[in-house]
Amino acid sequence: MNLLSWPVIIGAVVIGSPALWAALVDGTLSTDVALMRVGVCGVGIWIVLSVVASLGSQALASTRRSQAESGQQDGQLPTG
Repeated sequence: MNLLSWPVIIGAVVIGSPALWAALVDGTLSTDVALMRVGVCGVGIWIVLSVVASLGSQALASTRRSQAESGQQDGQLPTG
């Protein structure tokens, strides 16, 4: 997963939106601190999404390997 992909950017803005609100609307937080919080949220979201994507690809590879070993074709799951 790319650090500058849309899911990461949108997730960082959603998670960091209270800090952005406090900086831009309320004025109770400085802008640089709010942007730093959004950046930290972006790194955290990137790590979580990368782990989830890795687990998903490993599960898919395992499923395909077990299908190949059992002789199933055309994407059908074993029924046994």
